[in-house]
Amino acid sequence: MGLVVTLPFTLTNGTTADASQVMANYNALVTAFTLAAAAGVNADITALTALTTPIPPASGGSTVYVGGTSTGSANAQVVASPVPISFSLSAGKRIVFIAGFTNTGATTLNVNAQGATAVFRMSPSGPQALTGGEIIAGNIVEAIYDGTQFELISVHNQFGGFGPLTSLASATSADLGTIPSHNVNITGTTTITGFGSTASTTFPVYKVRFAGVLTLTNGAALLLPGNANITTAANDTLTALYLGSGNWIVTEYQRISGLPIVAFTNSTRQVLLSGTAATYTTPAGCRQLRVRLVGGGGGGGALATNAGTIGGDTTFNQAVAPVTGTGGSGGATAATQTGGAGGTGGAAGAGSSFRIPGSDGGSGGQSGAASVSGIGGHGGVSAFGGAGRAGTSGAAGQNAKTNSGSGGGGASGGSATSGAGGGGAGEYVEAIYTSPAATYQYTVGAGGAGGAAGTLAGGNGAAGIIIVDEYY
Repeated sequence: MGLVVTLPFTLTNGTTADASQVMANYNALVTAFTLAAAAGVNADITALTALTTPIPPASGGSTVYVGGTSTGSANAQVVASPVPISFSLSAGKRIVFIAGFTNTGATTLNVNAQGATAVFRMSPSGPQALTGGEIIAGNIVEAIYDGTQFELISVHNQFGGFGPLTSLASATSADLGTIPSHNVNITGTTTITGFGSTASTTFPVYKVRFAGVLTLTNGAALLLPGNANITTAANDTLTALYLGSGNWIVTEYQRISGLPIVAFTNSTRQVLLSGTAATYTTPAGCRQLRVRLVGGGGGGGALATNAGTIGGDTTFNQAVAPVTGTGGSGGATAATQTGGAGGTGGAAGAGSSFRIPGSDGGSGGQSGAASVSGIGGHGGVSAFGGAGRAGTSGAAGQNAKTNSGSGGGGASGGSATSGAGGGGAGEYVEAIYTSPAATYQYTVGAGGAGGAAGTLAGGNGAAGIIIVDEYY
């Protein structure tokens, strides 16, 4: 670059120059040199086109080299003659170019004939080789040489960002990869059997919203929750994961109504009437269990001498997280002028929060007079009914109905004797298992025995029951 200097005096041969003229010209030169690049004042530099060797970064030169559109092939791209000139593979140098191809797998880049060099992408776990779709034809690409390979710094990483909501018309194969966004609004009503094959497995996650009603067909190309077709509704959403080769799996589907994705299509039932530490086996294909159980009912009291005994506890899943309905207590005997107390119903068992305590047995009636018999107490009633009837007019208490978990009736008093109390009912419990285990251990509580007859016996309490409804 020429340095332009204007001298205030022109000195010619044969003339005499005084000191002031000489010093004026000298000072003009000094001032001009202070504006030169070597002095650090570079505003007057407009081009360095005559350089044959690039200015190194340490002297203020650029580490960024700009090329044109890449040539070569999709996975072996070439950038020739970038500017500034003389690009070399030195750590920290960058190359910016327009992609001439979309890569489909592991990729190399040859810049300024320096040799094919692997291109990696940045990831949370460090540099990773390209797998396809990171370099898109027509996009600007920027890569930095790290001393071993190029690392793309222009690729967008799908770590939570899905882009703007973009509409795509429904079709048999609604190809999500044909639009740049991963946040898709599907319009129309055409049945969809797949989401296409042009998406990238590098960025495989798509959020999808449906504008209306259509059918998603379950199959190898589109695996849906429950392995069943889904009929969409407006504003239903899903998350889809591309597996490659045109195959997709829907990892999450949310109905705007909040209803389940796939309704249960069938149900069966097992009724367990007895067993101690026995094994229940969940049927193949069962997706949910509804378990209802009741503890055993207490026995009714006998006249004068023997009280009824307590009913046994009924338990499901007893080896892991027991769900228990406790048994009812037995009814008491009666004194001459005082009726026997009814047994208390089962309550406060373990496990599920949904439970109904068993009702208490009725107290025996007082005789009231020397010639009048006291009526026995009725058995406590469980959630399944079937309580034992109280004894009347000098009769024994009645047994509760089989496997109802209700209490037995108390015996009636004899002449001038009060009645005995009825047995309490077992506790009712209900539990839901949404991901059933293969087996469960259970025990059905036995019914309490009625008080043995000295004169008149109390009725027996009923054993409990377990009802398992199985949904598929």
